Amino acid sequence: MKTFRHLIKLCRPSAVGGGRLFVAGMARVPWAAALAMLVCSSSSSFAQDALGSVMQGSFSSGLAAQSTANLPYNIKYGDFKLLARLTLEADWNDNVNGATSGGQHDYIIQPTLQLKGTYPITPANILTLSTEIGYAEYLEHPVYNGLRINAGSRISFDMFIKDVHLNFHDSIQESQDTGSQGAVAGTAFYGGLNNTAGVLGTWNLGKLVLGLGFDESIYVASSRLFDYENNASENPVARAGYKFSPYLTGGLEATASFLDYEDAVLNNSKSYNMGVYAQWKPDAYFQVSLRGGYAIYDFGQTSESTNVFREGPGVASSGPATGVIRTSDLSTWYAGATVTHQVTKAISYGISLTHQVVPGVQSDATEVTSVGPTAGWAITDHLSLHSTLSYDHGRQGLGNISGNVNEAYDWVNGSLSADYAMMTTLVLGLSYRRGMRYSNLEGGSYTQDLISLRLTYSPK
Repeated sequence: MKTFRHLIKLCRPSAVGGGRLFVAGMARVPWAAALAMLVCSSSSSFAQDALGSVMQGSFSSGLAAQSTANLPYNIKYGDFKLLARLTLEADWNDNVNGATSGGQHDYIIQPTLQLKGTYPITPANILTLSTEIGYAEYLEHPVYNGLRINAGSRISFDMFIKDVHLNFHDSIQESQDTGSQGAVAGTAFYGGLNNTAGVLGTWNLGKLVLGLGFDESIYVASSRLFDYENNASENPVARAGYKFSPYLTGGLEATASFLDYEDAVLNNSKSYNMGVYAQWKPDAYFQVSLRGGYAIYDFGQTSESTNVFREGPGVASSGPATGVIRTSDLSTWYAGATVTHQVTKAISYGISLTHQVVPGVQSDATEVTSVGPTAGWAITDHLSLHSTLSYDHGRQGLGNISGNVNEAYDWVNGSLSADYAMMTTLVLGLSYRRGMRYSNLEGGSYTQDLISLRLTYSPK
């Protein structure tokens, strides 16, 4: 455990350079850097995040390892297959710091290496690796330069023992993008390394499917301005489902989260969720997932100071200069609904709706209600369009007794992108994203426009 904590410390940015990710002392130790990248990283989480992982299919009925025979690859050595891609992206962002006024515009160059590998140790036991690692170079404000590890980077091992499926996994993400965080404004430094490692198991008993899992998560802020959010959490999950028909599965789900912060600014907490879920899939093209239940949050009242809030440029610049955070225990509800539909071979759409309580940025708890439709259209074999729209309504400072920053905000984020396959190995992409945030706090509202041009090369 001491070695593990030491590696996490190595991932913390240098005090020089503000938001820049700087792994001090590791340039001469490449193996240590690689290992630190694997163990570094999860954002603060409550029990609902663990349930969200379950909803993605970890405990779904009829779960089986994907056959490696049909997976794309451009490198093969024995049974090992690897798909490698190189992407070069050029962005223009008119407000990288999410400011109400005086926004900083910048040109950003981001080369990225994407790797997806599979190795079948046996026909039923499969090791998978997926990662997207890049570097963001800000031409006007180099203080924001840094490493980027995109969502979906993970190592996973699937093992089957008769009717029991075990999935061992370690996922990692590093991001620094104010425009993708609804609860943040007034800074370009917000983000960090997120790492979640654990095991998820499924026991298929015919019509009855039982699931049990455990994840440990670590979050390290990429800027010392937000060091007070560094934390570790433990997340056990359980699910029991019944197949009412070949198309309908439903049952009970439960999870807990034990969240501990490194600094005594925000309060440590324990949270517990219990509810029901259902999944209806009448065919291979249409699926509906529903979940909902009751949630309890117990805050440990471990906060000793909020002085750090005055040091950062976030929304909460109006926060208390002195004092401690005190938050009452909460009893509330959570819910989620997701619909996906492949209408034709060329047209698809989806929509998701969630209501949950998550850790706040400068408060212990934030209540967030979100809705997000998506759509895709493959116009030809070479040209495709994609669109997304998301809306969040949030309340920071839920259960405040003292010290929490209280804010009500609305966040709208929409994007439109087009991809054109110039040849089998080269894809050109163009996208536009607009974000709009409205807040009841001074300095908490902003608009942001982002235009991106991407070139992706997949060698044969």
